[in-house]
Amino acid sequence: MKQISEELFGKDAWLEFNLSQFSQNDLIGALHQVRDKVLEVGIPVVSWDEFDSKNYHWLQYLLAPMQDGRFQEGQLSHRLGSCVFIFAGGTAPTYDLFGPQSNSEDWNDFKLSKGPDFTSRLDGYLNVLGPNTRLLPDGGDDPLDTSAPIRRALLLRQFLCGSSEDRLGIDYGLLRMLLTVPRLTNGARSLQKLAQSLKPALSALPISVPHHSSRCLLILPAQCLRQLARRRFTARSSQGVVARKIFGFPRPSTSQAGQHDPFGPEHRPMGSFNPILARQSSWKLM
Repeated sequence: MKQISEELFGKDAWLEFNLSQFSQNDLIGALHQVRDKVLEVGIPVVSWDEFDSKNYHWLQYLLAPMQDGRFQEGQLSHRLGSCVFIFAGGTAPTYDLFGPQSNSEDWNDFKLSKGPDFTSRLDGYLNVLGPNTRLLPDGGDDPLDTSAPIRRALLLRQFLCGSSEDRLGIDYGLLRMLLTVPRLTNGARSLQKLAQSLKPALSALPISVPHHSSRCLLILPAQCLRQLARRRFTARSSQGVVARKIFGFPRPSTSQAGQHDPFGPEHRPMGSFNPILARQSSWKLM
């Protein structure tokens, strides 16, 4: 949104505030900054992040600026001028799920917080999809959302390469796992935390990943293993080192009867795990 704002309104037109950290006086001060920006650039673009925090407390104070272009400071009424407001919330995955249902017990509280009045003043909305598959109203994955791996790839490249146009040097098996594992519990934040661990070591191993007690890839280990099992790893390969570092499990011994080293020189697929590795499925993820 910031890039679009800079293209349409100029580089100095963007303002951003996080309402979850605000007090009443902070909101008045932010609106005065909006007034100043109107005089400076003409039409500023103002992003209100976490506008639905504190049980929709801020909605009632945003009605007058949205409807009349004015805000109240004590007994004084100030004019804002022309501006564009963008609201980014964190309590609902889509616009349709914003606020409680009209037949729920929380509807009256939402109504008293001016929730319906707030939504009636919006000119439009955009459901921003993250790295996970879009959810249906019943909580299941939407089978029509086939672009989730592409969104995840774009985010991953941004986290690992930034604005660089160089080719990303990353193991194919690891990349496949990151793109196809069903769900990241914390969405883009999980992917970003993992990328922060991978980024310093893309060209040098062993790779640095979080300890198992603070695993940032908030997914089932079995899902990771199934994805990585589609690649073959050797004892001295970078892939083998990466896999062991990712999951934190020990390299099993080939001397155990009937058990094979999935990282051994036989190039066995990672699907041939032994009971030692199977017990690792009880890892506690953060």
